[in-house]
Amino acid sequence: MPRLRFLLLALCLAPACSETAVQGSTTDTTDTEVTTSGASEAGSEGPPTSTAGASCGDGVVDPGEACDDGNAADDDECTSACTLPSCDDGLKDGDEGDVDCGGACAPCPDDSTCKAADDCTSGVCVGTCVGLYASCLELHGWHPNLPDGEYDLDPDGDSVPVKLRCDMVGGGWTEVALDTMDAPSGWSAGTLSSCGALSEHLLGGAGQFGAGAATEKTFSLLGVPHMAVRVIADVVIIDSWEGETLRLEIDGQPVASGVCSQGIAGSCGTVDHQCGDPQYKEGKLELNGMIDLPGDSATIRLSSTLDQGPEDEAWGIDTVSVRVK
Repeated sequence: MPRLRFLLLALCLAPACSETAVQGSTTDTTDTEVTTSGASEAGSEGPPTSTAGASCGDGVVDPGEACDDGNAADDDECTSACTLPSCDDGLKDGDEGDVDCGGACAPCPDDSTCKAADDCTSGVCVGTCVGLYASCLELHGWHPNLPDGEYDLDPDGDSVPVKLRCDMVGGGWTEVALDTMDAPSGWSAGTLSSCGALSEHLLGGAGQFGAGAATEKTFSLLGVPHMAVRVIADVVIIDSWEGETLRLEIDGQPVASGVCSQGIAGSCGTVDHQCGDPQYKEGKLELNGMIDLPGDSATIRLSSTLDQGPEDEAWGIDTVSVRVK
């Protein structure tokens, strides 16, 4: 009997009794291989389009998102809510100047923020949309840092804008007329001519405005509220000026004058011969004068003290600017 027990014990220590440990080891290895295999197969299919942790702003267009640019900004092609900009989403997004206005949307009302003049109903943007004012002076009073340029104004208060040029640096003058003599009309004397590099379009000139010559025109002031009128006239002198005077009047009152002479270097900006008699040089003089005048129109008159005929000495008008304030 003792011998039999010894044999049974020996059989128990044989491979049959160690089988359980080997399976356990084999089972662990198999589990690891399955996990590794699963990761490898997922990797071969590329990154997923959505994960359990997906959110707007992660740069991935997940289900339910119209876009996702990976940032929280609204002023680009995708909003912070991962929707496309629209004109009725209650956001200042895309190229809008303010919430749901400006840019590709309808223009913004007064006092809205803006990026450009087209963002505003008034057509005036200074960081905010400003309203329609009756004059450049009024606009200048509310926005003193605006530069010179064209602005929409409403002189008669009918809410229909009129685009006029404003001299803001000069204090808010409104230019109501600019006659460049391209096709002069309304002047009492003078026809179209030219004077080389000094003027391609000149009213009067050589052979026209000599001793005793004058010309005038009445300009409408467009209903712009004002108390004063300013006129700036560029006049070309031609041939043998000898200390003689150009004169500017507004409604019969002298407001500016200038003396020119061929014998004084640089007098009236004299340059090389441009028109008229080849032995003389021509030049250009600016006459700038103003007058208190609250009326609806202004009559501008130019003349000189020349004492010879237009074949010997003459003048002509290049441009006339009429401004009110």
